[in-house]
Amino acid sequence: MPMAHEPRLPPRRRRWVNLTIIAVVVALPIAMFVLLQVMAAYTRSGTIDEVWFADTDRGPRIIGRDQVVTGTEARPTVRNRLVLVDARRGERIAREHVPVPMRFLDVQGGALWFAPRHGTGNIEARDPDTLRLLPNASREPSRVEPSPAVDPLVPVVDLGGRRLDASAGAFTSAGFLRDQVTGAPIVLDGKAALVIHRPPEDPQSTLLVSRVESDLKPVWTARLERQRAVRAAHVVDGAVVIVTSGAARDFAIAVDLSSGRTRWVHYF
Repeated sequence: MPMAHEPRLPPRRRRWVNLTIIAVVVALPIAMFVLLQVMAAYTRSGTIDEVWFADTDRGPRIIGRDQVVTGTEARPTVRNRLVLVDARRGERIAREHVPVPMRFLDVQGGALWFAPRHGTGNIEARDPDTLRLLPNASREPSRVEPSPAVDPLVPVVDLGGRRLDASAGAFTSAGFLRDQVTGAPIVLDGKAALVIHRPPEDPQSTLLVSRVESDLKPVWTARLERQRAVRAAHVVDGAVVIVTSGAARDFAIAVDLSSGRTRWVHYF
């Protein structure tokens, strides 16, 4: 009678193989978490802390300093970044992590100049296309103090020889829009201005921008949906670029000055 074959046992794994499998199972989630946190520091939408406009040799730029929180709820990490946006097209050009909050100083010598927001520190020159440091910049800027912050809205404006008060029209919570670069109210051909206001039926969640003439009647009105406040504005190539703080995200919007149509929207 033929003898039954004994069951064949699987070959024993070497100890180092088992240890490798365990290490991969444990280390892979940790490595993926770290990688996602590093990526989030550059890709996740942040909260705009301060914003500036700069006219460079390569075109008008929006420069923003934002913050993004990474890590865990128990151990959050606040990361500071600089963001560079093309003010003609609304496209993000660069985003760069900075170790401390920086403030924009000036455009000079083909570089964007920054200084630490708090305390003392070195003035930095950064590339206007990549925001990377330029350690061999030719010279420091003539202005080493940031320009004082200006209120983006003013209550009155001189228009066509008349002094207009935004509250005199049929507007709610109104103010005339000021250009951040010039520091003056935005006046179009000496006969029109831009009013930021809110609809009476929904004064909490919506901002409106209207072009008005001396009679304070809107020529056109554009809605800035779910925005809380205006941060800054600048006229660029026949459009007003408005940076706002949003209920969910901060954004910049370019509104055509002739028609009130939206040219582009950039979400920070």
